[in-house]
Amino acid sequence: MKFHPHNSQDVHYWDSTILKRLSERTGYVDEPLTYERVAVQVLGSYRDHDEYRDELYTIGQEPMYKWQMLFTGMPKEIAPQTRTEVQKILQIHRETPLSANRMMAFFHGANLFPLKNTPYDEQYREAFKQWLAMLEERYPKLQAPNLHRFFMDLVKWSAHYFPKWIAEGLFDDQVPRILWHGEARETEVYWLYFLYLYGCDIVVLHPSGDDIFKPYTLSLPQHHLDEHVPYFDFPLEKPQRIRTVAQKASEELQETIYGGHSLHYPWKYREYEPQNRILQTTYDELFLLVQEYTHMRQGFEADAQHVYIPTLFAKIVGISRNKEEYATRLQRLMEDEWTYTVNAFPIVQKQRANMQFHYRDASTNGRLDVEKMIQLSVWPYKKLAIPLQKGLAHAIVRLIEEAPVERLLNETQQQYEHYVFGQALAIPMQAIQLFQRFDYAYRSPTIVAFYEEAGGVLTREDAILLKLLNMLGFDILLFNPTGQRDLEAYIEPTYYDTHWLEEMTFTETLASIKAYRKQVDGSKIRTIFKRFLN
Repeated sequence: MKFHPHNSQDVHYWDSTILKRLSERTGYVDEPLTYERVAVQVLGSYRDHDEYRDELYTIGQEPMYKWQMLFTGMPKEIAPQTRTEVQKILQIHRETPLSANRMMAFFHGANLFPLKNTPYDEQYREAFKQWLAMLEERYPKLQAPNLHRFFMDLVKWSAHYFPKWIAEGLFDDQVPRILWHGEARETEVYWLYFLYLYGCDIVVLHPSGDDIFKPYTLSLPQHHLDEHVPYFDFPLEKPQRIRTVAQKASEELQETIYGGHSLHYPWKYREYEPQNRILQTTYDELFLLVQEYTHMRQGFEADAQHVYIPTLFAKIVGISRNKEEYATRLQRLMEDEWTYTVNAFPIVQKQRANMQFHYRDASTNGRLDVEKMIQLSVWPYKKLAIPLQKGLAHAIVRLIEEAPVERLLNETQQQYEHYVFGQALAIPMQAIQLFQRFDYAYRSPTIVAFYEEAGGVLTREDAILLKLLNMLGFDILLFNPTGQRDLEAYIEPTYYDTHWLEEMTFTETLASIKAYRKQVDGSKIRTIFKRFLN
């Protein structure tokens, strides 16, 4: 059986349409099944923010809606056999690219479609085919390192939800009503879009007004409310009205004076969640940009909730033939008050504590909860201002969910999450102090890591630390004169730039570079002095 849904024409009244059975909606036809589908992004809030929170609480609690509130947390575990089958198909595709029809046949033959042998299998296959076409527009020939995650999540979540929805009778003159609130990772956006293609009702709420589909060149109809407001969690408990009239007036005055188009006055973004954007640069540009205010860099912007910070994450391999220039640039970096220099590895030790129960206590429905994280007894950043704690906690959540540091072959997903979580609680004090001084629109702190042959080995724990600091807005510059592997052993090279210089050396140390710089400076002084005497 195939569905033929068409989008509701008037998104303003989505809340009344979604309560109707399919047969009660405009344009319903029984054979073939044709119906009006609710698909809408509700962006923004009422001017009375408290009233909007009250309404969200009401529709969230109202049994009539029968919401599938996927944003509260989706399952992370996948059956080992299922994982193996998906990996086999993707390996075949990497070696000999498959057409969309052949790939669909492989997935279907491996019993990876949860509705096989049901009347809904044909619709699932049709949605999967459209989903592949959509994905191929963004990733030509379906060849990209992160595609395995999208396929794995689609199979995992489909196997969890679709059989349950059928058992609950959610395809008897109705379809699942999907509710999503707030931000979504790329893999979650593709999952939501698959459900849309399948024919489910989809309602996405975002008080900040962000279109979660736009970055991926997808679209869903939009319904805009009065104004955009800072992001807030979906009210699962009855909101309490505590703002006074004077407080509301004060907030309105702040917005008038310091609106989104005003200058970047000090600490304007202190309450915002920092998110980084990695800049791709030439080798020479690194040393120009590293001392430039972040708001002057290409890509700096802010919305109602986030401040997007363009950052540097680069590995410099070898040493320039112009050693004077190389030494001068490195010396200037290290002397800068915003730089934290390391040349002994590991930078941090591996955390041995069992994080299982701490991770559980910091989670809601299996997903890390920022508010719970900062209340943990093992949370080491309690001395930071609350906005900084929350910004750091959000970065840790992204670090775990985006998983830029690769998982070990013998490591389960749960073990990986606990491990990364534990390491994220071990940021060195020097870096924390720089983070406290960091005003997101101004100078970005810099980590200069200089790899020496006898200085130890960069570890997976170090890779996690550097990536986390980069996500917070730090610039990361790793100097490796030897050309040996370090970061690439743990992080995909797509997450950082690599600049190759002319010479490889195994004898240079940070001390020898400093000494060379002093020798050059001394030579110049003697030359000037000799000219003066002559």
